[in-house]
Amino acid sequence: VRGYLRLLRQFFSIHGNDIEIIEVHLENEAYEKAAGLAHTLKGTSGTLGMMLLYETSMQLENALKKIITDKERKNHKESLGYLLLTGKKQIDIARENLQPLFDNDESEILESIDDSYEGVLLDVNGV
Repeated sequence: VRGYLRLLRQFFSIHGNDIEIIEVHLENEAYEKAAGLAHTLKGTSGTLGMMLLYETSMQLENALKKIITDKERKNHKESLGYLLLTGKKQIDIARENLQPLFDNDESEILESIDDSYEGVLLDVNGV
């Protein structure tokens, strides 16, 4: 559990703003960078068991790959808004659900962990 909590903290520290960074890449038409970051977010969230975020990141990556290969980019850009919003919400929900764990000292967390926290750890997306 201790190692997993550390990884979750690192995830939010490193990847907590990835969706916003993807949006900046899109504004700059840096589609390859946006797709690369979506790929990283997909892999990291999947490794940590954040499956809803993993699925959304996978869809986002696939949509960005279509934009890269398709000259009719306008057709695909509309679907990105929904995926970006969904990804932001999933990160926010996971952060909110895990915040009680992050607000406490690690030793206190390990001593007080109970079934309710185990449920949060198993489904950090809150669903």
